[in-house]
Amino acid sequence: MLKSLLQLAVLLVIGIVLYNYFLGTPEERKQSEAIFREVGELGKSVVELVKSEKEKFDAGKYDQALEKIGSIFRDIKGAANEDRDVLSDLDRLEAKRRELMERLQKLEQEAVDEYDEFRAKGDSIEKEELKRELDRLVRQTERLIEKLQASEAQ
Repeated sequence: MLKSLLQLAVLLVIGIVLYNYFLGTPEERKQSEAIFREVGELGKSVVELVKSEKEKFDAGKYDQALEKIGSIFRDIKGAANEDRDVLSDLDRLEAKRRELMERLQKLEQEAVDEYDEFRAKGDSIEKEELKRELDRLVRQTERLIEKLQASEAQ
């Protein structure tokens, strides 16, 4: 019941604003134009807020994944003992993880510094590339773990 009343009230307000915009006095038209302008700005602000929050969420998700991989690397280092082959692979993967973290931090900082529609598209492309590289790093880490397990079994 309350929901229906609120919907009716919103429709009534929209109807009045539209009526004043097209058929109202010059003063009512100016008032309606101001309302349309403010609603447009509000819509843009809401879209920017949603994009910003999504970027923060994505960035946090990637940060957590990279931290977990770092934790796995520490475990592998402890289990590798003196296996130079595994340790050299681990060093290479750790360097790649640090590089991805730096790129992610740079991307986050650029998003905070300034919002630009074209930059957002570029950031989106770079985030996709970052995600692919993160997936690649995870697969390489899995192979390293399998290699370590195979060497321990021997």
